Amino acid sequence: MQKQLTGFLCLMLSAALLTGCGKQESSAVSDSSAAPSESSISAVSAADAETMTDHAAFNEAVFEQVCRNIRVADSVMTVPGTLKDCGSHFSAEFVLLDEKNSILTYRLLYDGTKIGFVNYDGAAELDQKELETAEFYSVFFYPKDDGIQDITVGGVSVSDPPDKVPEVFGEPTEYELDDDGFGFRLYQLSDRHYLKYTQSDGKMYKIGICAHPD
Repeated sequence: MQKQLTGFLCLMLSAALLTGCGKQESSAVSDSSAAPSESSISAVSAADAETMTDHAAFNEAVFEQVCRNIRVADSVMTVPGTLKDCGSHFSAEFVLLDEKNSILTYRLLYDGTKIGFVNYDGAAELDQKELETAEFYSVFFYPKDDGIQDITVGGVSVSDPPDKVPEVFGEPTEYELDDDGFGFRLYQLSDRHYLKYTQSDGKMYKIGICAHPD
């Protein structure tokens, strides 16, 4: 059953990447009257702050700050980034290769505990040396009750209620929620630069960030 569930999640992730990173038209970020929260932009420089407007809670400056504000337990990740930069707690296991789009998906582990997936550009599985220094451009965290709960992306934790997301970032670019309680909030700058917070049954189901180098 565990192998079937893992395979299903990998297929879902692969499909999301095909539509989310380079395979769809870019969407403009929706205007919002909400101001950016201090938790998401506290370290934005004065120069970056000048790019913000009163009607846009999520913009490029906020996104860049979130890319530098990904925390797993006592470690800090950046996207794009490498396993070597992340530190010795992190490792990765090969999952699948999308040959058509040259996308490599690896399972991400923290001290041996599965916490999500990272993606690389590539046409073949990386050897161990390459894996340490290759640059991943996206990370997707899948919180589990028996997993690591101390994971935050832009000040939003995997253990937070989904409704905290708009409190931090304002109105999303796109929001969907079906009758079964499954849905997502997408904050998008382009098809290769976005945050996506997915929920299921009132809990955080997945947090993803994609920052593909142009």
